[in-house]
Amino acid sequence: MAEMYIGGYSSLGNRAHEAEVAYFRNMGFEENDVILLDQLRYFRNSILYYGASYSKDEAEKILYFMNKVYPKLNKLVSDSLDPNKSSNRNKK
Repeated sequence: MAEMYIGGYSSLGNRAHEAEVAYFRNMGFEENDVILLDQLRYFRNSILYYGASYSKDEAEKILYFMNKVYPKLNKLVSDSLDPNKSSNRNKK
C-alpha cells in the first residue's frame, strides 16, 4: 500500500496482506472497515489460490467498501505527498 511505503514500511513477504489490513488501523479507519478489508482479503485469496468466485453479496461488499474508503485513502496519500501539509509523514 502506498501509505505504508510512504511511511517507510514494507508489505512484502509472508503474511504481507494481513500486515496491510492491520496497517489500516494505524491510518485511523474504523474497526468495521478493517474487518471488511480483512474479509475482502480472504475473498481475494480464495479466488486466487482455490478457484472460488465472488457471490453477488461479496461483490456488493467490495463496491460498498471502495465507495466508502477510496476518497479517504486518496486524501491520505495526497496529503502525504504534499510538502505543504503540516501532517506530512516524510518531514524529518
